[in-house]
Amino acid sequence: MFKIQKRDTYPWTVEHVVAVVGGKPELMKFDAEFKALPSSRATEILGALQTGKMKDPEFLAEVLSGWHGLGDGRTADGQEFKFDQTNLELLIELYPGIVGSFTQAWMESISGAAARKN
Repeated sequence: MFKIQKRDTYPWTVEHVVAVVGGKPELMKFDAEFKALPSSRATEILGALQTGKMKDPEFLAEVLSGWHGLGDGRTADGQEFKFDQTNLELLIELYPGIVGSFTQAWMESISGAAARKN
């Protein structure tokens, strides 16, 4: 039985194509930790995205609270790539279009679209 309870955050998988080799995409795949927003706020954010009234940094600040499954290639032991504003900005700089991948994952998470396909 599913128990109804308030959550602060929830994980959702983000997939971002970083290369296509021989017609096969190479995926960066990790879990974003999204804020569990009330439906009314999620609807406001969707509207702001659709009308262009919300920019990428504001969107990410509204919906993203962390990530899991990203290794820091700058360290010899491959530690977890820590979630903070500096590393978020670095991720965006290193991987053009990744904000769109966050956006797509968040939109799927609030609609449940991807989960229902499987």
